[in-house]
Amino acid sequence: MIVAGLVFGAVVCMVWVVRNILSESSENNTSDKKPAIFRIFGAGIYFFAANTGRIMTDIFPKQSLKISEIIQKADVELEVKEVYGAQILFFLMGGTVGFLVMINVPLSLALQIMLAVVFGIVGLLYPIM
Repeated sequence: MIVAGLVFGAVVCMVWVVRNILSESSENNTSDKKPAIFRIFGAGIYFFAANTGRIMTDIFPKQSLKISEIIQKADVELEVKEVYGAQILFFLMGGTVGFLVMINVPLSLALQIMLAVVFGIVGLLYPIM
């Protein structure tokens, strides 16, 4: 039941992101210094950044400082809350892809679960890379 709810939420988020990408591409204040993935999924990232970015920054101050240093070294125009928003969005998307693979690929149950978890973790770690 929980997995179905998470999958539904992730699919809704992905549909919302695609819809906003198509409708708000000219309104979004993107810059050439932002990574392409942040420009493509900007609406979804900004949604999660606005709602949870500040909370995550307060909960994880050391991690936020490290992310801020990485952003400065990379010379990109990002905020720490945007990175947290991207982590949440890509975790949901990766978990959804992993779950869909888990359902559709005839593998052992342990391997299917491992694939779903790996896709989710890759989605979580990708924005920091």
